[in-house]
Amino acid sequence: MAALAFPAAARPARVALVPRRTAGVDTRGWETFMGIIWMIIVGAVAGFLAGQLFQGYGFGLLGNIAVGIVGAIIGGFLFGGVFVVGGVIGQIISATLGAVILLFVISLVKR
Repeated sequence: MAALAFPAAARPARVALVPRRTAGVDTRGWETFMGIIWMIIVGAVAGFLAGQLFQGYGFGLLGNIAVGIVGAIIGGFLFGGVFVVGGVIGQIISATLGAVILLFVISLVKR
């Protein structure tokens, strides 16, 4: 089968492989903001779950968020590529385990 030949004026325009910027709209600030909000939500869930698993060490809403965020950092460092489950579930599991480790260390220091 012969290839179709277009006249020069009727040829389709070449598509740029580099994404174009949208008329001066910069979305980096919005993405950063949503990333911070998402980190707070995952931290709150992980801190709550760690407080339930490690009885007697609930710190209230803000304390649980702080424990969950620090736990997410610890969990990401220790269990970065361990979990097969990815996405939100993997983030929550990793952050919860990190928060449980953090609460365990806090319980040892408080003795």
